[in-house]
Amino acid sequence: MEEAQLGGLEEVGGSGYILTASSSKPSGYALGSQYYLSNASTKAGNTSFVAPGGGNETGHSGNGYARITLVE
Repeated sequence: MEEAQLGGLEEVGGSGYILTASSSKPSGYALGSQYYLSNASTKAGNTSFVAPGGGNETGHSGNGYARITLVE
């Protein structure tokens, strides 16, 4: 993990994995296509997006955040 100092605040980058049809999967991977996500994306830390509590934020401190919508 890379760390950077900016204005006295420590910033630590995270990583993400999204299971889709085109994701890299190891041999013998147990989850089938019924578990694949569609229209999935990750956002860079300097991108504005909808915050967990509403409104917008750029970057996010604390625990990670995921928004999953079931479409039937």
